[in-house]
Amino acid sequence: MSCPYLLFKDFSSCSSSAATLGKTKQVSCHLGYDMLDRLHIEKRLEETDSLKEKIAYCKASWGIYCYESVLASFHNRLPAVREPSVPRLFHDPKWDLDDVANFDIFGEEFTSSSYSPAFAPGVFNAQCDLVIFEQEVNKYNKEIVGSKSGKYLRKRRALYNRLRRLRSSLPNHLQNDHNSTPGTNLLRLHYDEIAMFILRPVNPSQLCFKKSTAYDLHVEHSQSLVQIAENHFHTHLRSDYTIMFMHGTFHVTLTLVPFLDEPICQNLFTRAAAAFHRGVQDIPGMQLVLSAVEAVVWAMKKEIPSAAKASFKGQAPKDVNDVSMEWVFPQLEYVQSQAEVSQRIWKMPEVALVFYYKSGTL
Repeated sequence: MSCPYLLFKDFSSCSSSAATLGKTKQVSCHLGYDMLDRLHIEKRLEETDSLKEKIAYCKASWGIYCYESVLASFHNRLPAVREPSVPRLFHDPKWDLDDVANFDIFGEEFTSSSYSPAFAPGVFNAQCDLVIFEQEVNKYNKEIVGSKSGKYLRKRRALYNRLRRLRSSLPNHLQNDHNSTPGTNLLRLHYDEIAMFILRPVNPSQLCFKKSTAYDLHVEHSQSLVQIAENHFHTHLRSDYTIMFMHGTFHVTLTLVPFLDEPICQNLFTRAAAAFHRGVQDIPGMQLVLSAVEAVVWAMKKEIPSAAKASFKGQAPKDVNDVSMEWVFPQLEYVQSQAEVSQRIWKMPEVALVFYYKSGTL
């Protein structure tokens, strides 16, 4: 039994609900990270002549980095593992061409008789690029909180332009509007999330891309993400990748709170909350997240749209082991000065179990 296999086996034991890890599973993750360091993959790549083994080591290294980066994004922190220094030998350069055929779970070309879902060649490599870029954005967000200088705005415009270029450089088969698969949809969802991370602190009326303001772009990316989530839940089993789509719609609801007086934002907020609520059927404890979103709406002196209220009804189970105590909100500059947010949350005991408020961050 190979070391990469053992490493993946350790992670698979705690990856069924990646964003909702309890303490025991978090310990398992960090034990896996320690195993990764002990493997000394760079040295093993030099010692083996087997291409298959080299690919396995590289895939393990990059896969775990992407996995931890996803968890870090859910928990509003930087990854606990460093970016791998090994090459991505698992990526075939021919996958960078346009219109490469999808493959099935057995690695054969996907046909009408294949088992679903289809897999788009090269999506893992594209995800690695996106994760690296996301970490740059997250690091910048943590370092430059509250700055409104011209240099600050130029940097955010530059980051957003780079993100657009990264998206447009993808071959057709990796763009979900040309080739809709769970992998390409998640890639687009991740792209929209990062756009929100870049734009959220910017004044909504500020021009950010061509003639589009930050508000225009919030609406654009929210529309894209909500549509992807709705399509996924309509065409795939609800449990497939549920937590990833919940995370995306969670960020849509937060992004749109300041704009709930606008009809288009009310509609998008309602649809995002409904999509998130579908996932609550798989992970009941995540009803707490909706309760906390409701608290932010209240603190902003906004109203939950009438059509969305059904998604916020219901109580989470008393046992909230399926929700990590680290599931926290991102930096929300538009509520930093309102201390009543924390007061409201701590008046809701079930929410206080999951969210904490410190240094202006929910």
